[in-house]
Amino acid sequence: MSLIAYLIFTLFNGLTPSFGLYSEGMLYKQNPFWVIEGKIMFRYDLMPHLWISFDGSVYRTFEKDTLSYRDPFSRPMYYPYSFDRQPVITHYRLFDVKWTRGYIAYKHKHLVVKFGRDTLTWPSMLFIHGNGYPFDFLYHIRFEKSPLVFSVFNAGLNDTFELKRLAAQLVRLNVSKDFTIYLSEGVVYTRENILKYINPVALYYVLQRWSNAGPENLMGLLGIRYKGIRFFFLNDDFIIDRGGTSKYGTELDVKYRSLNLSFIRIPRYTYTHYTDTNNWAINNIPIGYPYGPDVMDFYLNAKIKRWKVKLSYLNHGEGVMKEHWLHSNMPKNPPVPSGIVEHILGIDIKREIGKQKETGIFFYRFNNYKNIKNVKQTRIGVYFKVLFEKTIF
Repeated sequence: MSLIAYLIFTLFNGLTPSFGLYSEGMLYKQNPFWVIEGKIMFRYDLMPHLWISFDGSVYRTFEKDTLSYRDPFSRPMYYPYSFDRQPVITHYRLFDVKWTRGYIAYKHKHLVVKFGRDTLTWPSMLFIHGNGYPFDFLYHIRFEKSPLVFSVFNAGLNDTFELKRLAAQLVRLNVSKDFTIYLSEGVVYTRENILKYINPVALYYVLQRWSNAGPENLMGLLGIRYKGIRFFFLNDDFIIDRGGTSKYGTELDVKYRSLNLSFIRIPRYTYTHYTDTNNWAINNIPIGYPYGPDVMDFYLNAKIKRWKVKLSYLNHGEGVMKEHWLHSNMPKNPPVPSGIVEHILGIDIKREIGKQKETGIFFYRFNNYKNIKNVKQTRIGVYFKVLFEKTIF
């Protein structure tokens, strides 16, 4: 830590930043990939119930190319360090800088209000996956009083489209210890009038249906949890009062002891249609399900003591859907022909060797890779993750 940073930190009594080295490696486009990262994290209490948090880092990456094709198995834990497509790197910066959190938060009894940059997770990965991408919150409000939880936010997205924003609401009702109901709606919009979805308690569905201005993408989510079973249904551009086209996604998760089975089904055109400006993504990185639409995926996870095993089957490009294009003069719900389907079989075996330390191997077999007919690929690699963290003062 530099002397200037040290002097700034010591101005605040009770501030305790920490420094760490983080390294993670795996097979990346048939080339080794690794990152060295130093983190600085602190929280400072301004007064009772009011505090500032910051989480930043400097990092150095070593890779031959950027992710021009977002292959989910190039780097299973995808970190969007750079949003630009670049040629093969011929020189390196000494370090790059990023910050994922920097906000002011207020908490009083059942209410938490947050302003600033932070990461986000949602109950279903169909809606918001929460893959570590930071959102710039105009506000993020959470109210929790049993059996009800209400969460709402309005955030800016650091996209190439100006004024691209995401607003979402979530109601969670805990009917009993074993039974929970989830209701959520959200909208991506790029209007110059950023105040359209600023009201935290207004229904976005009503606001959108009463206004035709601006390209927007509205989604609704319904979910239930009963003991170890969770089911979510996503409806993209859900329409209640008149005919039209709805696009959807389903997620089923079953957990029994140390076993966890997941099934994901998302047809074509979910998340984006009409124009890229309302794409449910940040710089084409999905906000929802990280592998995007047109998939039928299965996962089986097992954890036995310190061992983790994951079996994966991904089906991408089936294209099974019926679509009705408004004013197209086409028959209603014509079948969409299937394309070339990419099949992926994979296994990951990892072992925890300490706190924030893992090592393991993985094997993946691709058929019709990138949806190109008869292109096959096999990947075998070693995975490692090491984190060292220490409080400085």
